[in-house]
This record gives sequence, structure tokens and C-alpha cells, in this order.
Amino acid sequence: MPETTHSTVVYSITEGIAHVEIDRADKLNSLTREVFEDLVEAGLALKDSSEVKAVVLSGRGRAFSAGLDFTELARIAEAGAATRSSAEEAAAEKAAGAGESGGADSVASAVDVGERDVAVLEDDRVAEVYLERPERRSIAGNIYLGRVDNVLPGMEAAFVEIGLEKNGFLY
Repeated sequence: MPETTHSTVVYSITEGIAHVEIDRADKLNSLTREVFEDLVEAGLALKDSSEVKAVVLSGRGRAFSAGLDFTELARIAEAGAATRSSAEEAAAEKAAGAGESGGADSVASAVDVGERDVAVLEDDRVAEVYLERPERRSIAGNIYLGRVDNVLPGMEAAFVEIGLEKNGFLY
């Protein structure tokens, strides 16, 4: 079967195997509404094919997928804010005035090999963005299962083996 192209997804069938590729290599194949729609369209077309025995999903370029496109996330948030009813708007204003707001409405995360991006949305707007890279990864605040290796009574501290290069330190 020749290659079939949608705007963001390309697929072909070779010897009973459907090869479906997300084609947004310039954006690390990050997912948008259009990508989801194209994947569904390709899936429906392949579902009706009697020659397909298996499907392989991949991404063009150097990454399978970086996760949700944060630009798309902002569009979704803006669209959500634009489509609020007057009752929802009044309830949101009342909650903000009563001090009931202040927590995150939602969290979006994109994970790739060795890195993680997280956006916190408050009131349908990106309030905080956290980028974690392997060279800057901190172990502070994580929870580990460990074994006490050495106790320093005079300092009221202990070294704990937690499976990393160096022992953890508790005081």
C-alpha cells in the first residue's frame, strides 16, 4: 500500500504490518488536537483493512513524542476560558473572593528520555512551569527506601544507603 498522509500522521501497510508515524519532527512529535484527530482517522482506516495484522506507532525524527504540546495546552486553556458560561464565571469569581481558590486547577506533564516538563494551570492560565533535566536533577524531597549505614550520635545524624552513588544524610 502506498503511504497515506494526513497533515500530522503518515501510515503505510507492508506485509500485514501498518506503520503509523507522527510527522512533527520539528516539534519532537508533540501532541496536539490535530495529531489526535489524525491518529483516530488513521486508526479507523486501518481498522477496516483486512491486510493489517499488527500496527507499529512511531515518531519521525529523534523522538517518539515529547508529550502534549504546551502551545496546544495554552490554546485549550484559552478556549475553556472563552467558553465559560456566565454561571461558571460567577462561581469562579465567588470562589476567588471567598478565598476558596489558590490550588492548582490541573497539571500537564511532558516526559522524554531523561527530562520532564510540568505546567501547573490556575484559573485556566499557566501559572508555573517546571523543567527537570538530568544534569540538574535534585534528590531533595524524594522518598527513598534505605538502610541505615552509619549513625553519628554526637551530631544526631545518620548516613543512609539509598541505592545511589553516595549515601543519603539525615539529621
